[in-house]
Amino acid sequence: EAGYDVASLGNHEFDNDFPRLYDVIATARYDYLCTNLYHANSEHQPTTRFVQPSKIFNFKNCKLGVVGILTPSTVSDSTPEFFEDYYFKAGEELYEDVQSEVDHLKDEGCDVVIALAHLGSELEDDPDPSCSRALIENTNHIDALIDGHTHFYTPKWIVKNKEEQEAFGLPALLYVWSITA
Repeated sequence: EAGYDVASLGNHEFDNDFPRLYDVIATARYDYLCTNLYHANSEHQPTTRFVQPSKIFNFKNCKLGVVGILTPSTVSDSTPEFFEDYYFKAGEELYEDVQSEVDHLKDEGCDVVIALAHLGSELEDDPDPSCSRALIENTNHIDALIDGHTHFYTPKWIVKNKEEQEAFGLPALLYVWSITA
């Protein structure tokens, strides 16, 4: 009813196991995006993505790409046995996976790339290698990152990517508030 076009997966989408999540995804009137969660083969190697990684929107004068990203800590934040047939890309693999999808969006002519993430904005003195700030610092061409997962207030922030270009991050709560205010 809110008119969403896309959503990223968060760790609580997995609280009731995959069959329920499949039902939610099938009935949603928007697309779920996630670039770093894969189905796994018997050797626990990634095979295919769980949902589509990104989506492109065309506006009059702008082509916008949105890439979804889920915190790899979902396995430990939820129920680990639910994930026996799945593989999360984390750390360097996460950066490479996201960069590959961002490069794809740029190759498709996107003027702006937004990461719709559920990673968390960790405190600067205790960085998580899979948090949103670390992701920006280790990738290029993400113009903005809208983030969830953090359980404390974080103001919007600016961080430089690998090429020393600035990108800004918005906590999802701030973003939703600013849209409705």
